[in-house]
Amino acid sequence: MSLLDRRRSPRFPFHSRCTLRIGTSDHLGTLMDISLTGALFIADVTLEIQIGQECRPTVFFGGKYAYIVLEGWIVRRHDHLIGIEFADVGETMEQELLRLANPNLSSAGLRNRDVPALLRKSN
Repeated sequence: MSLLDRRRSPRFPFHSRCTLRIGTSDHLGTLMDISLTGALFIADVTLEIQIGQECRPTVFFGGKYAYIVLEGWIVRRHDHLIGIEFADVGETMEQELLRLANPNLSSAGLRNRDVPALLRKSN
């Protein structure tokens, strides 16, 4: 089974600067893709982290921190790449992810796609 077949929610490109709080430290990087269940973060430097550590990504949005703060834990890491699984995303958080995702899709073709359909959980 491929990685895409195992995903609970489709991911789409996001490309936004982000801080990732792990413990009491904030790490700068870029959020490269996002879904209702997780995200891919690329740290500016290699981090010494452990799988299972709790984390809190906060996204830069329009030159400011977005007021959305996600909760999750590290599920994969390789060099600068960090896979994050989000804690349960409720309806309010889902709406906030949609708010962030709509204007941030990386190309005109992607902006014309049905973002709510992209974020819907697969059965």
